[in-house]
Amino acid sequence: MSYCRFFDGDVYVFMHVSGHLECCGCVLNVPDKPWDLFEARSTQEMVDHLELHVAKGHHVPSFVVPNLWADDAENFPS
Repeated sequence: MSYCRFFDGDVYVFMHVSGHLECCGCVLNVPDKPWDLFEARSTQEMVDHLELHVAKGHHVPSFVVPNLWADDAENFPS
């Protein structure tokens, strides 16, 4: 499931089949290698990561974080 794609904003976030949230093509992860990725093992870790994007002036649509939290129990069952 995709939470945001590049046509929605400046990030591409989805739940990877291996069980982590991924920020694909992340420009924050490795400065000299801009098309990399970030893997989050919890919803909070991805929310914190997206806050870094916002702090850098990147557009993260307002629906992304609420949708991540709505799916938290499904994405990361206890």
